[in-house]
Parts: sequence; C-alpha cells; structure tokens
Amino acid sequence: MLEFYARRGVSLLRIIQEIKWNVPIYRYNGILAGFDVAKNHVTFGIDCLVEENRRILKELGYKTGKQTIQIQRNQEIPIEILEELLRKQAKINTIRK
Repeated sequence: MLEFYARRGVSLLRIIQEIKWNVPIYRYNGILAGFDVAKNHVTFGIDCLVEENRRILKELGYKTGKQTIQIQRNQEIPIEILEELLRKQAKINTIRK
C-alpha cells in the first residue's frame, strides 16, 4: 500500500501505518483508508465513499458497502477511483485537523 502512495508522489513521512480493529489502517491527519484480505477478495475501506462512487463501482462490477469496496481476485484494481478517493479523504482529514 505504501508503494501505491510513493508512486503517486505522496510524502510517506506523513502517512502512519497501524493496526486498528485487527485491520491494517493508514493514517494521514486522521484515518485515510484501511483494507482487509480474504480468500477471494480484498476489502478496501474509506470514509468518503458516497452514493455516486458506489454507483460507478457497481456498474464496473465491484461490490460496495457503506464505506467499503470489495475487489475480487479476478478483478482489476480500480486505481484511478482509489486515487481520487484517497485524495478526497486526505483533503477532508486536513480540513478537519
């Protein structure tokens, strides 16, 4: 996950990795995102996921929850959407700080 941020020019010095609720969490001025790995999918959790994001992701074949995106083993990772969500959450966290 940190490689994901590094490739996009995010300062890794300000991202904190920790385990909360038995899940890997990344913090940047608050919780940025987390993920959980299961046998056949990865669940990516982020607070700023809204109905429009869920609609687009469902159209692309991803399962979504209130604040989660489920990516099956055979699916491409929706990098552009995840980047957009991470930038949005980082901005929200910075404003709240």
